[in-house]
Parts: sequence; C-alpha cells; structure tokens
Amino acid sequence: MSDFRKETEKRLSILDELAELEGTEMQELFTKTFYSTVEEERKEWIEALEDLEKACEAYQRDASQPIEAHYYDLLKYFDDLIGSTHFASNGILFMIYYFEDWETHLDEGQPREGLDKEAELLAKLAVDLGDYVDLAEEINEDCQSLAKSIPSSWEERALSEIMTAGYHPKQKHGVEMNIRPLVESNAVPEIVEEKVLE
Repeated sequence: MSDFRKETEKRLSILDELAELEGTEMQELFTKTFYSTVEEERKEWIEALEDLEKACEAYQRDASQPIEAHYYDLLKYFDDLIGSTHFASNGILFMIYYFEDWETHLDEGQPREGLDKEAELLAKLAVDLGDYVDLAEEINEDCQSLAKSIPSSWEERALSEIMTAGYHPKQKHGVEMNIRPLVESNAVPEIVEEKVLE
C-alpha cells in the first residue's frame, strides 16, 4: 500500500512541477478539467491511502489486538478510490488515460535524451504505467479478499473490536462494564479511567 501511495505522490508532484513550468498550459496538454479534477481529489486520495495503510497494518497484527471497526469500510472503499483508467473515472487511475499519450517520449521505458523540460516531465508521468496499474489492481484484490473474511455488519465488527482484547468486566454500582478498550482508545473522558478502572 505504501508503495502505491508513494508512487501516486510522486506523479502528483511531477504534475505540479509541470503546472508551474513557465509557458506550460495544462489545459492544452491534457483537457480543460483534468488538472482541476486532480487538484480537487488529491487530498482525498492521499489521506485515504494513508488511512488504508493503517488498516492494513492493523489486520497484520496479532489476532489478540483489537481492530477498529471502520477499517473494513476502508478496504471496501479502495475499489472506488482507484477507479479505472477511463477518462470519466474520478479515481486515481483516471490519470493513466492522459499519461499514456506521453509514452511516445520514452526510450526503453525511460525519458528519451534531449527532451526539453516540459517533454521530460510528461515522459516521467508515462514511466511504468503498466506496473502502476498492476500494483493498484493487486492491492484491490487483496483488500476485497480480506473484506470478504470480515463481518459486513458494523455492529458485529464494533463488538469484535471491544471483545478482542478480552472481556475484563469491572463491576461498579452492581453493573458489569467492559470499558477498557474505550479508555485505551481515549474515547471516554479521563475521569472514567481514574474513577472507574483504578
């Protein structure tokens, strides 16, 4: 997941460098709406990929460690996040449709020598597009496969999150409570830890 995020950030950085290049007209190189769409979506793309990294790390931990219930939804979301290589997609991979045009600037998979700065940046956007798409699709398959092994019901996942660390009820005023996971995740006021769990 981190490799895909880093590669996405790299391509976005190249796009920004291209947009800042004197004399470059992004609307002429791509379309009227391409770069503005990227600008609108980039924060969501990167933040979602960062959250997905956390989700993947959580599912790799020991089974005795509680996993936040909403991580399941992130796994399911990855398919929408990457979208497709079609120009009408709003997912990350829609950029590929436009970058493929610049594969003509490549020589043995790398930018040709002697290109001006604009052409060189365009060529960099076209490097290893197939590998980039394959990585996204591989991650998506893993995410969807993992999601299938997790209860789709939010209530079941939330209950599992609370129970995974072990049921350690604390009797207070005749009521058994298992609020330790809530305290450990700072989901309740500190006074709960001080007055109830001590």
